[in-house]
Amino acid sequence: MRNSIIDICEKNIPIFHSSKWMNSVCIKGSWSRVISRTTDGILKGFLTYSMYKRFGMNIISQPQLTPSLGPVLFYPENLSVRNKHTFEIETLNELISKLPNYIKFDQLFGKNIKNWLPFYWDNFNQSTYYTYVIPEIKDISLIINGFSKTKRKEVRRAISSGYYIEKNFMQPSEFYDYQKHCLNQNGKKISYPRSILENIERNDLYTNNIQIIEIKDKYRETAAALFLVYDNQCTYNLMSAFSNKHLKSGAPTLAVLEAIKFAKTRSKSFDFEGSMIKSVEKSFRQFGAEQTEYFRISKIRNRWLKIMTGFL
Repeated sequence: MRNSIIDICEKNIPIFHSSKWMNSVCIKGSWSRVISRTTDGILKGFLTYSMYKRFGMNIISQPQLTPSLGPVLFYPENLSVRNKHTFEIETLNELISKLPNYIKFDQLFGKNIKNWLPFYWDNFNQSTYYTYVIPEIKDISLIINGFSKTKRKEVRRAISSGYYIEKNFMQPSEFYDYQKHCLNQNGKKISYPRSILENIERNDLYTNNIQIIEIKDKYRETAAALFLVYDNQCTYNLMSAFSNKHLKSGAPTLAVLEAIKFAKTRSKSFDFEGSMIKSVEKSFRQFGAEQTEYFRISKIRNRWLKIMTGFL
């Protein structure tokens, strides 16, 4: 059967929908997919979701460290614009109808999903978020030329000061410790449990879908680290950790450049996993990346919960 769910779900889909990823991050509750097929069994699309219970009610939510879920669609070839929209509406309507009974739904959709009308018609709410993406990473010199003058200067400063990429790559659990240390420097706490990164190591994601870029100074002290997650379409800058001591050294910018160089060997594009925080957005924009929208889709079915959403 063409496009069987077994073949699709573990190969040609975004990494965050894979069973290895979902098994690693869904430490609260469970996860599953709803599926849409044609009458002759060809896969049209599916929607991956994580669900847990609160006071006996099902809540569909976004797992930690997972920037996007929601629908994945498989378009037939040579669709006209009209037929493409028809395909999207029919497939999304079916996926919505197959969702389990829930009291609250809250997901971040992948940036490839541009049509959320079926969710609107079913009384879901939408908020627009932004990330920054370098859509084509074949030519590194062209990408560097797209950096702002400030970013190019920071790279030169870091290299001239003896900063370099560590070849013995960090393990996920080591990244956790370093990120926690960097956050503690600023009086902040880490927002996810160590067990998620331990699961990522255990489920073999580190071998095929994870790379940690570590920049050290000439004294072999870690100055910056980026936690990358990749598939054959995109490399995601999922998490960053920077030591206060090295913030003005150019090391964080050198880490990004090395991350893009690595991404070139694995993927077609690079996603900064952009923030809506003003200062972070400005920094990502200076790398010459394109602003790209994605949607947060939510729904609360109980009118009392719309008033008391805080307890969920």
